[in-house]
Amino acid sequence: MVRDTDTGLLALRDQLGCTSWASLAQRLDLTPSRLRLLRSRPLDQWPYADLQRWARLVGTSVPSLLGEPDPSQSLRQECHRLQQQLAQGADRQREQWEAAALAQLEPWLLNWPRAVQAAQANPQLPARNILALVRPLDQVLANWGIEVLGQVGELLAYDPTWQCCQGMEPPVGTEVKVQRPGYRWRGRCLHRVEVLGIGLDSRV
Repeated sequence: MVRDTDTGLLALRDQLGCTSWASLAQRLDLTPSRLRLLRSRPLDQWPYADLQRWARLVGTSVPSLLGEPDPSQSLRQECHRLQQQLAQGADRQREQWEAAALAQLEPWLLNWPRAVQAAQANPQLPARNILALVRPLDQVLANWGIEVLGQVGELLAYDPTWQCCQGMEPPVGTEVKVQRPGYRWRGRCLHRVEVLGIGLDSRV
């Protein structure tokens, strides 16, 4: 805060290394006569544009120069506080989401390595013996709102909006067989169902 105009200008002159009032006027982008006029006025009677030049030179704001509360500074502080709150809230939500997913996947995490080891040790182990271990993954997908589209071997009417055909593409509505399921999330297709036209040569 500058309490006295002339005292403040003298301090500004020293701070900027100006050796005369004329050189200070040049730094402030003022004429010498204009600076003499302003020196005779209290700061709160200065035109705002002239105050801005002074404030810019010393790296502060006009309200701070006048000793008034700076609304922009308060706004910046409030924005920073809100950003921190949002970041903390996002971190908490992510942690809660990860904890819920891990709780659902825990049976799979505990048992899958043993199932892999058993399958490697006994290649004849029936696949159905380990299918139950995949159920936690199915449950997680369901809880996340991910819908499985089609089942391998299922017969469907061909619809290119959510299916893609391997080989020759059949007419819409033609019966096709699912080769690989697709997935939809919140109404948006993540991956189209891969199908094969029945009776069509897939090599074409």
